Parts: sequence; C-alpha cells; structure tokens
Amino acid sequence: MKLLIFGATGPTGMEIIRRALSEGHQVNVMVRSPDKLHDDIKGKVNVFHGDLTDESTMLSSMDGVHAVISALGPLVGRHPAGLPITNGYRLMIDCMRQKGIRRLLALSTPSVVDEENDRWSYWTALGPYGAMIFHNSYKDILATGKLIREQNDIDWTLYRVAHLQSSDQDTTILKVNYAGDARPFTYRKEIAKFCIDEVVANNWIHKLPILSSS
Repeated sequence: MKLLIFGATGPTGMEIIRRALSEGHQVNVMVRSPDKLHDDIKGKVNVFHGDLTDESTMLSSMDGVHAVISALGPLVGRHPAGLPITNGYRLMIDCMRQKGIRRLLALSTPSVVDEENDRWSYWTALGPYGAMIFHNSYKDILATGKLIREQNDIDWTLYRVAHLQSSDQDTTILKVNYAGDARPFTYRKEIAKFCIDEVVANNWIHKLPILSSS
C-alpha cells in the first residue's frame, strides 16, 4: 500500500513512518522542513517539500496514494490564530477528492467529544480549562474535528490521544476505546501501530477512538 503521511517531522509522525516501512508500505511525506527528517528515514521515503497551503505540491504528493495518515497537531502555547490546521485539512480533503482517495486517519484529542460513546472521566473533563490557556490550539482542534466529521464521502478515523510519551520499549499494551475507559497517556509507538494496522483493517471508519497505553 502507498501511504501519504503528514506531520512527518514530528516524533509521532516519524514513528508512523518507521512502522509503515517495517510493514512493507511505500511512503510519501509532505513536509515544510525536509532537513528535520531523521537519517534512518531519509532515502526510504518520497519527500514533497511544501506547507499546508501548497495545493500543487499536495496534489503531487497524492499520486498513486491509497490512504492518508496525519499526525498534525497544534503548537501548544504558541499556536497561531486563524485555524491553520483546519484550513490545511480543508485543502487536504479537497485534494483527496481530486485524486480519488477516500481513506483518512487524522490525529485529534479528547477535546473533540464523541457524544454517543464517551463517558465522563476526570482527565478528559480538563479540556475546557486548557482552552483558557491554549486558546488558539483548542479552537483549531475543535474546528478540525468538526470539519472532518462532516465529510460523509471520506472514510475518516479521528484517532484521539492525550498525554504523548516516547518509549524504546515494545512491551506496552494498546487500548482502543472511549473516554471513561481510556488511560490518560499514549506511547507514540502504539499510535504508529494503530495507524498502520487500521489503514489495512478499517475497523474504525467514521469513529473517534481514544488510544491509550498500559
């Protein structure tokens, strides 16, 4: 399968790339700063240099692609106003339609509530308090979630994560469920495992699972 990965220079995106390559997938990445790709990734992926407003590069990056995986997230504490990530997803979805790509996995947080399946938990209830501190980030997260959930012709999955952590261990257990059952932290390796498994299995289309590690 040929995958296009956004957010590829961040620590979560690079774990997704590594997992995809280890599973034998071809990988395209569209990045603003190609020099930030780690040495173990360079030369193994097709790199497209551009930002989320660059339609022509985005379209080129989607040639022959079967699915799009995004690890794009807000810049906590210094996120710009104007909903840049939401606007980037709007262009991304338009380009996907032009290229006939239906499958999208997109990172989100428990701030985007699944009214049907989520139950109350103390740590997901803290979202509105974070909004008072990280106003621009919070607005962009909510707007992105709303935009993606409105797309009936796109096979989207909003995979929600909370406190991200890195680990060299492969012994953690991934839990995929909803608020009230999920734990408050997620290892990036487990996110990568979920994304690459899900892009093949398609078990969570039009759903908002929370990923957590134990």
